[in-house]
Amino acid sequence: MQKNNIAIILSGGIGSRFKSNIPKQFYKINQKTIIEKSVDKFINSKAFNKIIIVSHKSYKKKTQQIFNANKNIQIIEGGFTRQDSVFNGLKTAKKLNAEYIFIHDAVRPFFSDQLIKSILKELNNYEGVIPAIDIHDSIRNLKKDSYENIPRKNLKIIQTPQGFKLNSIFNAHKLVKGIQYTDDSIILYELTKRIKIIKGEVCNLNLILFGVKIPFNKSLDGHSDADVGFHAIVDSILGALCLGDIGNHFPPTEKKWKNKSSSYFMRFAKDLLIKENYKINNLDVTLICEQPKVSKFQSLFIESISKILKIDKNIVNVKGTTTEKLGFLGREEGIACQVSVTISSNEN
Repeated sequence: MQKNNIAIILSGGIGSRFKSNIPKQFYKINQKTIIEKSVDKFINSKAFNKIIIVSHKSYKKKTQQIFNANKNIQIIEGGFTRQDSVFNGLKTAKKLNAEYIFIHDAVRPFFSDQLIKSILKELNNYEGVIPAIDIHDSIRNLKKDSYENIPRKNLKIIQTPQGFKLNSIFNAHKLVKGIQYTDDSIILYELTKRIKIIKGEVCNLNLILFGVKIPFNKSLDGHSDADVGFHAIVDSILGALCLGDIGNHFPPTEKKWKNKSSSYFMRFAKDLLIKENYKINNLDVTLICEQPKVSKFQSLFIESISKILKIDKNIVNVKGTTTEKLGFLGREEGIACQVSVTISSNEN
């Protein structure tokens, strides 16, 4: 007999980090919002009796409009922090006599049905089951006057969904006093020490393009945050102003630019345009890659570019093409970006 399994989907984000008018969970990929794609994964698994969506109060009505046709979905209001929101969801699940609880972030829709099955299987023997993946990049602890190496052998990236026995995670949350944790597995571990780490999925990661974090199974390597889209735009603006390139202004040999957000370079280019008394007339971008498909995220990319450069979306064009499987781009070993920008003097 199937246990009373309930999934708690956290949808409390308000888009502050995403730099958009609406939160990321409401953007559409192939005609469906990101939150719908996450919820669909749990519905299609047929392993859950109920789904609880924890929404920010400002977007509760919008969320209800999306899911009002499904009686197995309950939408509740979140709290001030992620931790508060989870506890609100747990209290609701408690009233529904749940046995197993899955906690998942709405903006991470790319996980498999097999991951759900693996977590459920291990929950028979553990209080919590947590997917995690290895870290393959170098890790540094950057302080004011130091650049400290951190061995990555035992380090893991912790993912969602995370599965728990309800009573265990509920009691752990109830006992938390004055400490804000970044996920629920550490809260349970502090109380019981009985969690199981299982192999997670790389497709739960994000790729940064044009300042937008999109779900993808690979990431780009670079001195800063490796946002090839923003870097190409900055280079194009600098070229139009005859002021060199991004490497002249932000040399990769300088440690202070390591892991720097490319949005900083974009604002720098915008400030140079103002200083030189120029404005952008048109910005045309071509992303060259096999994956991800640009058409899925085109509107997000345009929105992000126009916001940071403070220009009208109607003068920004983003398109994609491939190399028909040829070369390192065709083998999906990298992404290239070409940008054409036209500028004119504000004195004209």
